[in-house]
Amino acid sequence: MVKEELVTAIITTVNRDTELIRAIKSIERQTYRDIEIVVVIDGVNNRIKKMLQNYKTNCILPLECFETIEKKGGNYARNFGIDQAKGKYIALLDDDDEWLPEKIEQQINLCRSFQNKSIIFCSVINKMKSNEVVLPRKNFDNSNGNIVDYLFSYRYGLKSGFIQTSTLFGSKNIFEEVPFDNELIKHQDWDWVIQASDKGISFKHIKEPLVIYHNEEQTNRVGRSGTYKFSMEWIEKNCNKIKKKYYYLFLYTVIQLAISSDNALCYEEKKTELTNIRNKVPFTEKWNVTYLYYFIKANRNLEKTRTRI
Repeated sequence: MVKEELVTAIITTVNRDTELIRAIKSIERQTYRDIEIVVVIDGVNNRIKKMLQNYKTNCILPLECFETIEKKGGNYARNFGIDQAKGKYIALLDDDDEWLPEKIEQQINLCRSFQNKSIIFCSVINKMKSNEVVLPRKNFDNSNGNIVDYLFSYRYGLKSGFIQTSTLFGSKNIFEEVPFDNELIKHQDWDWVIQASDKGISFKHIKEPLVIYHNEEQTNRVGRSGTYKFSMEWIEKNCNKIKKKYYYLFLYTVIQLAISSDNALCYEEKKTELTNIRNKVPFTEKWNVTYLYYFIKANRNLEKTRTRI
């Protein structure tokens, strides 16, 4: 039975106990109090499960823990958590991120003002080892902005639009109508936004950063697993749902950089793959700063591979 004002906060986790407790505590500090916490372990982890059982006795919010038994990835775990949710609203949180205290209160108020028919996302504090920056660099136009155009926007070589999983908030029925793709190991947030937009779901942006997006240990984030071949398959699958210029943009930004950074490839393999990708991009799409920026960046990575030979 769905409880009308209850928000279900869903955390998916694998093996991060310290970060998980930090994430849970950030939910407990929310100014909006009608929240239940659902933790979904991707697979089985007795240590995490026991830790949560102990933590539950002092947790100030209802806390439930589930295991998917078979390890199937973050998207499957999210869908599993959504199925278990008792709340009318869903808010997602990655186990290595945290919410600032007013996040849910601001999001639920904005969501209600749009008759609970929109997905609400917010800006984040991107916290890295040496510094931190607020993302996105460009605010979304809540009046008549196109969320896919926004997602693929770049300016002077830097990505302007940005939506991260830990910022997503909306009615449970939207997440049920647009489930996460269980097969995806990469581009999970981009994919969900594209599928939701394709079904006519609108998005609204809170400019204030209400999430701390922890990037101190960038190589360990689950979302960065996968290869350029998987990214290529993903963009080919979705090319009919985006403008052609965004398809080319993805090739010369994401794919090109992934190839040049792939340690499994030798210098000649990288060079060949980069040439293939660049040949796919029409000459008219190469006359911009972003293309030049990623062309140079990929070539620098390529040269580093040559020095290791």
